[in-house]
Amino acid sequence: MKDKIIKTIKENGFLIFLFICVCIVAITTISIVLNGMDGKSNDDLVILENPSDQEEISDEALDLEEKKDELQAEEAAMEGEEVVEGSEEGDKVALEGEGGLIEGEEIAEEVFSVDEEVEDEEIEFIDKEAEEKPQQSKSWIMPVQGEILTEFTKDKLIYSETLEEWRGHTGIDIKAAKGTIVMAPMDGLITRVYEDSLWGKTVEIDHGDGIRTKYSNLGTLDMVKEGIEVKKGDHIGTVGNSALIEMKMDDHLHFEVFKNNKSVDPRSIIP
Repeated sequence: MKDKIIKTIKENGFLIFLFICVCIVAITTISIVLNGMDGKSNDDLVILENPSDQEEISDEALDLEEKKDELQAEEAAMEGEEVVEGSEEGDKVALEGEGGLIEGEEIAEEVFSVDEEVEDEEIEFIDKEAEEKPQQSKSWIMPVQGEILTEFTKDKLIYSETLEEWRGHTGIDIKAAKGTIVMAPMDGLITRVYEDSLWGKTVEIDHGDGIRTKYSNLGTLDMVKEGIEVKKGDHIGTVGNSALIEMKMDDHLHFEVFKNNKSVDPRSIIP
């Protein structure tokens, strides 16, 4: 047995020596580690078991908490001031905005008032035009153009060559060649188309406002009919020689005007 051990040692001596060294190193390492851990544990236990140190740590923690609270309070106060300043600036901006709105409303009111003035001026201008148009439409024209052969007389007698007597003349005789177009001097309604035994072919027009006109010694009655409306300048007939009472006169149109059924001088309404 002993011989076997000796033989084994001789054969594996190096390996056995190496194994022993490894074991020694391992044991030494484990011992060192365990000693270090024990020291650290002891230090911790000492710190924890020291009441004064623990109180100092607690005081420092409290101081840190108080400083933290103070810092938070200061930050909150600073933020509050910024919020107040921001709100004041916001209010200022809002007021300025309201002022801008007010100014905008004032400007809008001024513009609206200007528009009203312009509209009033336009209305006045339109009214003036409306007033002028009837005046223009009341600008009468002569039914024919020519020399006045016989004047209108009311309180004065004139001598009739045809009748060879002195008598009144309730119209005017306008010289015009036979066939000359006779025009309506103003808008109106044809009320009568007939042939008179003395005045020949005759047309009467009602112009409203109590004014009526009469055209005698016409050459034709085919151009108008009773009940039709005519405008100023419309053709209503031609100059003829149908009035027996004025046969010896030159070709002419006998023209009369009545105002409220009373004879008036035609040139009192026709310039």
